[in-house]
Amino acid sequence: VLFIPHHASAVAVEAIGHTCGGVGVCCLIAGQHFKMKKILFHVFLLLVGVQSAPVAETILNNIVSKCPMTSRRPDHFCTTHMEALLAMEHLSGRPQPRDIIASLLRALRNGYVDDGHIELALLASQRLTELSPNDHLMMKENNEYLLWLKHASCGVQINLRKLQECPTSVVCRRIIAAARVHQWVRIAGGRTAIHPSIVDDEMGMGIVAERDIKPGDVLFTMPYSRMIFYGNATAFGEELEWLKDLGRVESFAARVLMMWNHPAWKTWTDFFSASWETHTAPTFSSLPTAWTAEQLQLLRLVNPYAAMWAQSLTEVWSEAFERVNADLQKVAPPEVVTLQHWLWACNMAMSRSTDDALVAFVDIMNHSPDGEVLLNTQSGDQWLRATKYYAKGEQVFFRYFEEPAERSRVLLLWGFVADDFPQEGSFNAHVGVIGNAPTWDRVVAAKEKKDFLWTVVEVGNGDDLLQVCRMLYMEEEDTEHMDQLLSGSPVSPQNELLAAREQVEQLNELQQGLEEALTVLEAAEPSHQLDVIRTLHSVQLAVLSQALSIASLKYTLLYTDARRALNATIYPYIPPQLAPAPTAKDLESWHQYRARYVRGAKTPLSSALMKRWIRLGCSASPSA
Repeated sequence: VLFIPHHASAVAVEAIGHTCGGVGVCCLIAGQHFKMKKILFHVFLLLVGVQSAPVAETILNNIVSKCPMTSRRPDHFCTTHMEALLAMEHLSGRPQPRDIIASLLRALRNGYVDDGHIELALLASQRLTELSPNDHLMMKENNEYLLWLKHASCGVQINLRKLQECPTSVVCRRIIAAARVHQWVRIAGGRTAIHPSIVDDEMGMGIVAERDIKPGDVLFTMPYSRMIFYGNATAFGEELEWLKDLGRVESFAARVLMMWNHPAWKTWTDFFSASWETHTAPTFSSLPTAWTAEQLQLLRLVNPYAAMWAQSLTEVWSEAFERVNADLQKVAPPEVVTLQHWLWACNMAMSRSTDDALVAFVDIMNHSPDGEVLLNTQSGDQWLRATKYYAKGEQVFFRYFEEPAERSRVLLLWGFVADDFPQEGSFNAHVGVIGNAPTWDRVVAAKEKKDFLWTVVEVGNGDDLLQVCRMLYMEEEDTEHMDQLLSGSPVSPQNELLAAREQVEQLNELQQGLEEALTVLEAAEPSHQLDVIRTLHSVQLAVLSQALSIASLKYTLLYTDARRALNATIYPYIPPQLAPAPTAKDLESWHQYRARYVRGAKTPLSSALMKRWIRLGCSASPSA
């Protein structure tokens, strides 16, 4: 439904009319009286029901293709879809096919009976009787149901939702709330060729194509008025100076909570809160920042950096809440101005926002390495254009990040571990080495001026670890080339040889730590978080294997060159080769020599440094 001003050209009207043909129903209304046009606009939406039709059709298709009606009891996926279809039928006022409704009512009735939901079973049976009179639970032929009713109704208090209100499925209530967001976006003038849908039990919700789409087609256009921005002090028409002092995530979080005070954003906030119903307070349990202390301890065994980052981030957000609590109370409802809601909003902002905006639909989309990318228009609207063919009902993915990715950052920001290209990725690790050389303190001081979080290195990408190893073996004469060290360049042939050998040692220690952690992980209580940690463990082992191969090859080449050198002053000491395996005597000699430069003890990762990094507004990945 589009409104065309009088001054629009005939060509523009024709082009818009052609575009609307892809949506399904289009009404061109010309005129200057905005209020009258808006009234006509909403009346037309109510009469046509175009907004809910694509969502209901996808739900129906999923039921027909994936839910056998002959089974005694539907599984969780099918129950969710069946309840959602009844809810969409009620919401849109559009009746669904009679035979489909009768079959799903029969299946739901049986499921409610097995689960002991008395009122729901009777409601489903009553609705079913309208379509099939002989199917009511109270019919004498249904002796098993009569016995069940007599047994189950004793002392049971009925307090359940009606059939059209998604009585047993939180996911169903989320899909209905998402369908309203779909309508809300279109009312604001957004174009959509996609809509929210239940994808599967593992992913939950996602976005699917509502028609066949070819490359170049616009998947959606999101109006500026349907996005939350953090880059200025104005929020919902009010100038708030205290917002300027917040970081990107905290600023987003404040605006998200302020949405609850504005009726214009109620549709979106209803979608947010639809997932809270099984919790006493909102949570983002997929992100490490919302994990329990026990779960973070397991993560610390696999990646101490990621665990410390999650813990520090939660502490920084909590401190920010103490600062803004009083101001937030003035612009947001008191029921959402709590620490739990604030942490939820911070997690929402961190994982669901783009660099500068929180965009409806994008916050529902799942990730794929070949997913779509959000684009901007000069007017501030954002849009998504298809880069490939999509069949009707096929899931449309968003690309959260480019591969190969740093795995701990993906876990921290989005709550999963990408394992599509395990050996091509990388992960952040804390290397708390302490040097024994007389130059160590001076080298560290110079390094900290450039990078105060230098002990966090990215394994599998770049020379972060090698640079730390160069620091360990700096001799007095090498300090004349401190600028080369800080720029990431080799310092001297001897330093590079020793650093390359040390890099192999450090990688072996990381690998040994992961192997020791496996025993604890295998004995831990099963949970989704444990599955994520074990995936990270597996990916890090794959990255380490690749990194060790590359580091070993580098050292072998340097070792060969050193053996060929005739001038002993260039290489006063050459560590043993890696292959074939060195003798015990050679290894003992190397360990004694190494102890002159590297202490056995290591420093833990500093929480204060992590918080400093976070307050600077830096990424979850120091190397980024």
